[in-house]
Amino acid sequence: MADSANQGTSNPENQEPIDFEAALAELEELVGKMEAGSLSLEESLAAFERGIKLTRECQSALRSAEMR
Repeated sequence: MADSANQGTSNPENQEPIDFEAALAELEELVGKMEAGSLSLEESLAAFERGIKLTRECQSALRSAEMR
């Protein structure tokens, strides 16, 4: 089964973090898909895991901005 929760994702875990706006946009897209109920359980779990990673990236970017 294809992992459609990560479609359009050009940032595998071993690459540099994506910028804040891109991370937030992807996170909003994942939330929309999960709320719509259009994902299988496996896809929902993958989307959740990706969402956690994106949330952490956004939080890190915000902390860095606060320190400037």
